[in-house]
Amino acid sequence: MRAKYFEDTYPVDIRMGFLIAILFFILIFLFVPRPEVKPYQLKQPVPTEVVQIWPEKGVEFPPKQKRPDRLLPVEGDEADIATIEPTVGDEVIPVKPTTQLPIVPFYAVEKKPKLIHSFPPKYPEVARQLGMEGLCVVEVIIGTDGRVRAAKIARSSGYEILDQAALEAVYGYRFSPAQQRDKLVEVRMFIPIRFQLQ
Repeated sequence: MRAKYFEDTYPVDIRMGFLIAILFFILIFLFVPRPEVKPYQLKQPVPTEVVQIWPEKGVEFPPKQKRPDRLLPVEGDEADIATIEPTVGDEVIPVKPTTQLPIVPFYAVEKKPKLIHSFPPKYPEVARQLGMEGLCVVEVIIGTDGRVRAAKIARSSGYEILDQAALEAVYGYRFSPAQQRDKLVEVRMFIPIRFQLQ
């Protein structure tokens, strides 16, 4: 009996509870005063200090001092004095011939060439006595037999005598040939050679 009563009054009770809740919230909005929002003010004002910034001056580096060239000792007691007669004509400036390497088609090789045999380049005695050092990058073309087929200086060491020694050295290098799909191909490589006195 009692369960039947609750089943009959359930929809009415739900509606009445919903209306009472809405009426409660409306009364809260009507009678509760809205808070007044004021901007935040610091208790103590922050002191501002004016600092004058002077324009920056660039850093001046001392000039680079040129390294004195080491002179080779000259045998003999007296120095020879030579005079040069004035010459007539235009000054001839020698032009250094540029060596062009043969054109090699680019292959995405599956097996890159590996260095098998190399020996350090012969340090020229004159360059050793004058203290010449530098890094030389040699561009080479490696043939299908693993030998250096052609070479040229890609980046000079700054001394022609060292560049020439590097070129002579790379012609003695031996590589495993490059392969592209089981076919031996020619490739272009760059080999750095450093000349450094111990």
